[in-house]
Amino acid sequence: AESPRSFIYTQHAMHDKSVRHQVDFWREQGERAHWFKRYDKVLDDSRGSEHIYKWYTGGMVNCCYDALDVHVEAGHGSRVAVYYDSPVTNTKKHYTYAQLLEQVATVAGGLRKLGVAAGDRGLIYMPV
Repeated sequence: AESPRSFIYTQHAMHDKSVRHQVDFWREQGERAHWFKRYDKVLDDSRGSEHIYKWYTGGMVNCCYDALDVHVEAGHGSRVAVYYDSPVTNTKKHYTYAQLLEQVATVAGGLRKLGVAAGDRGLIYMPV
């Protein structure tokens, strides 16, 4: 296992690269995602004088796919994805990638039945 110092060094090195070589850094990070549609440009700073920047222009990702589906598809659905430990309710649970994916699909289906569609905005409140 890496020592805390190694982690801190890595964290500082990553931050430094993200500041000094923004486009290269974020291109590398973008390679870690599954793109349903590949981006045209990592950073569009054509309106930089107005402090308006667009990242990964033209690209399309699905955060849920990257967080859950890829693990299930790789055969890791039975691995624990989340440990839940609430000192308030004295509840401890764990959820596998497959269980979470099933729950996400159930909620998504319910939202569709309520008329929520792609492009709509919503808010989820998660108690502490």
